[in-house]
Amino acid sequence: MEVSSDGRLAFVSNYGAQTPGHTLSVIDVRSRKELQRVDLGELRRPHGLSFTDGYLYLTSEEARRIARFDPHAQRVDWTFETGQQGTHMVLAGRGSARLFASNIGSNSISIIERGSGAEWAQRLVKVGAGPEGLDLSPDGRHLWVAHSGDGGISVVDTYVAVSGEQRVAVVNLAKLKVARTIATGDEPDGMAWVR
Repeated sequence: MEVSSDGRLAFVSNYGAQTPGHTLSVIDVRSRKELQRVDLGELRRPHGLSFTDGYLYLTSEEARRIARFDPHAQRVDWTFETGQQGTHMVLAGRGSARLFASNIGSNSISIIERGSGAEWAQRLVKVGAGPEGLDLSPDGRHLWVAHSGDGGISVVDTYVAVSGEQRVAVVNLAKLKVARTIATGDEPDGMAWVR
């Protein structure tokens, strides 16, 4: 369940039991009543939810997608295919220009960034077995990932890939800190070791 920023609406992903679920419940918090049950169609097994900037982001484990639901238009207006098994939880970063998703069946994290246009790009980070819960540090620099398969936690530095911000990060690996950033053109992509 996730609550809108103004606290008026709650959203519940209807995952399903024996039969895969494919709906999203929109609930009026004050009256405690379901206002709408949205049919998500092929977005079966909806699970993780994250609300930011007036939109609800959700995962579909079966379709291997992240989707965005617009509560004002009352429809899904965007989807992104992760290509990973069991896209489970989603977390929207500041300004919703960056999304994070745990892929429980692929033992990976998706970092999905919006580029200068309407295009989105994904980077995959391998983590421990069965990644599920996600949270960002208060400064947004580190993503903490809980593993259900091995009981571990991964801490991912989100400033290594900053293509959506038109810059590259220089990371001091001895100190595990960003030493500086360098401004670039649109969509810098790739990394290299420098001594």
